Amino acid sequence: MYVKDIGNNVVSQTDKNLLLEIIWTIISIMILLCICKPPFKALKYQISQKRLPFISVKVTAHQWYWNYEYNLIGNRFNYNSNMFKPQQRIGLKKTNLSLYPELLATDYELVVPTRRVVRILITSADVIRGVIGPSFWLKKLNTIPWKPTNAWIKVITPDIYYDQCLEFCGRDHAFMPIVVRAVFKKDLVIDWNWQNPT
Repeated sequence: MYVKDIGNNVVSQTDKNLLLEIIWTIISIMILLCICKPPFKALKYQISQKRLPFISVKVTAHQWYWNYEYNLIGNRFNYNSNMFKPQQRIGLKKTNLSLYPELLATDYELVVPTRRVVRILITSADVIRGVIGPSFWLKKLNTIPWKPTNAWIKVITPDIYYDQCLEFCGRDHAFMPIVVRAVFKKDLVIDWNWQNPT
């Protein structure tokens, strides 16, 4: 290999230059911090809620139904939610198929107040399941047996929201709909009295 000698015999000190390596490292760390700051800020906001929840609901998945347990101040009750059979429609007064669709409607819904923070602890009693709530900006939650997963929702519009179990959990996996009914706070006590089968 031929190198033209121009009379400069001093070699550049870019190799093993401590000051230059320190500067490159500091600049890289600063760029990384600038990139990571917004996601960490959003994560911190999601994890630490500034306000206490209006209510806490423990949702337990069983084969093949859901159990909702409300924990209010001085009042604790729970009930099961099953997909009802067609002959149960009249008895439950859920005959409107556009409001209570076939294979999605349940006998008792999870009732939550609108415009209030609701804490949901979701777990499973037997196998892993997956739940998602796109209407409330709720990402996919895995229900691990006897390990509660914490989530927060705040429903704005009163309505009935439908979802299903996302992970194959056994024979009747397709018949485990999740129904959330959001109502105004003033109607909440009436709905809980109606919902609570005990």
